[in-house]
Amino acid sequence: MSIILLSIFGVLGVLSRYTLDTFFNTKDFPIGTLSANLLGCLLAGIIFQIIQTKSSDLSQLFLIGFCGALTTFSSYALQGFQFLQKDQTLKGFFYLFGSPLLGVLFIFLGIKIFQLSIR
Repeated sequence: MSIILLSIFGVLGVLSRYTLDTFFNTKDFPIGTLSANLLGCLLAGIIFQIIQTKSSDLSQLFLIGFCGALTTFSSYALQGFQFLQKDQTLKGFFYLFGSPLLGVLFIFLGIKIFQLSIR
């Protein structure tokens, strides 16, 4: 796997993440981070299926570089903690528990979208 290509995909993922955070995060809720995580999960489901059916260096670069840079668990954890720290328990609960549940759902949807597209 080329480090240069991996880096390029990583930069694209970081820039996508930055764009989502810049345009959609508010003081009330980190919708940009949530969107990045869900989009990353959806793409990871699709790419996972591509790798399962036919291993591709491009797919692995996209999964590791782009999706890895797009979705950052540390932002998720910190923002969830901040809700709890500010006594915004309901938002914190939804964010901390809703994100992984929706992430798994979006992985499933990504796999199904891929499976339907090859029929």
